Amino acid sequence: MSDKTKEMNLSGLISRMYAWISIQNPQSPIVKVMDDETRAGNRLLEQALYILLAWAYNT
Repeated sequence: MSDKTKEMNLSGLISRMYAWISIQNPQSPIVKVMDDETRAGNRLLEQALYILLAWAYNT
């Protein structure tokens, strides 16, 4: 699997995780960060999820 394919798969997974979290708990701090649409907050969340998913993907 190419790096680009892995990146696209992780991006899609992040989107689905956010959708699931927002449905399960609309008051979640993660949802608040996303709803505020602050660039720094969104980027920080994206990086945290990417690190978590990359770790899970490689184990």
